[in-house]
Amino acid sequence: MKLYETTDYFDTDNKHTRLGFEFEGMFITNPMLSICARFEVNPIKEYGLTQSEVDRLIKFNQLGEINDDV
Repeated sequence: MKLYETTDYFDTDNKHTRLGFEFEGMFITNPMLSICARFEVNPIKEYGLTQSEVDRLIKFNQLGEINDDV
């Protein structure tokens, strides 16, 4: 999966750079959530990411601790 950075004003008036990927026309920055962001998912099964990609997204976007049980 191709990961790329985008800079925007997500949820604040401050500019943020986030790492993400496109999936079904949406830009995903939290791979642990479904495309609608309402449900937790396994990002490897749901989006076809590798564990390395998941870890990179979590670290870059400061989403919490890296989970080895994905």
